[in-house]
Amino acid sequence: MDFFRFRRLVFLVRCCGGLFATTSVARSKRDQASGNNSNLLLRVFFAMPRQPFPKGTPGWTFMGREGMWEQRPKLFSLVGECLIAWPAVEAEMALVLGHLLGANHPLTLAIFQILRRSSSQRDALEEAAKNLPEKDRELLSAILNVHKSIEAERNALTHGHLGIHSESLDVILWMNTADYISFKSHLVLVPEGIREPSKYAFELSYYREPDLRTILTEIRSMGATWAKFIQYLQSKDAELYSQLCDQSRIAQELEKLRQKNNPSTQPQSQPPSGGEK
Repeated sequence: MDFFRFRRLVFLVRCCGGLFATTSVARSKRDQASGNNSNLLLRVFFAMPRQPFPKGTPGWTFMGREGMWEQRPKLFSLVGECLIAWPAVEAEMALVLGHLLGANHPLTLAIFQILRRSSSQRDALEEAAKNLPEKDRELLSAILNVHKSIEAERNALTHGHLGIHSESLDVILWMNTADYISFKSHLVLVPEGIREPSKYAFELSYYREPDLRTILTEIRSMGATWAKFIQYLQSKDAELYSQLCDQSRIAQELEKLRQKNNPSTQPQSQPPSGGEK
């Protein structure tokens, strides 16, 4: 299955069809260097590595062009690794459901895999976990929230449209499907003489190698987290519970859940004392 998913990626990148180009008349006036430190912090903290590609960058933009893979082999190989790594995460997630249902049977896991929508998988897990202690249900919810965030990045790679820029050799470009279809339909279906230049004002984002490696690391980490959660459910080992809760992203989600469920425990602002003016 992993091999075919990888081949599907190659098909999307090399054969999805479409070649378009944009030329610029001037570089963007916005200095992208400003705020780099804060952007990096946000990208690490929230795992959102995709960044807007500066408009007006001189050069040509190609989406879905034959031969892109050969021009950016390291970057597209990392995309492939991300997609190949994801089924293992879903398999570990399915094993959690099997444990919760007490059904050590391939049919249980097969049914879970049929629930392709992540919201359906989440509903199935939370329903099966109703008899768990409250702290275990809370931990499961936190893990599911982290899973959802990482899955969003994986989905962007799977369903978005990838491309390259002639003058930006260290990045690959990304466009969402709605924008790509809008552009492509205007290019193909509208006669050349009446095409509107405004239709080419699409939004592009980009990935660098560290961005893709971050996604890959988090995907693999997510699989390991599900595996450790199964071990904890089987053993009820307090050390395993602490290790899961201490993972930075899970700790953040636990804090959010506790603040949401117990708003009275949040710090209250103190009224000014009578001596203050």
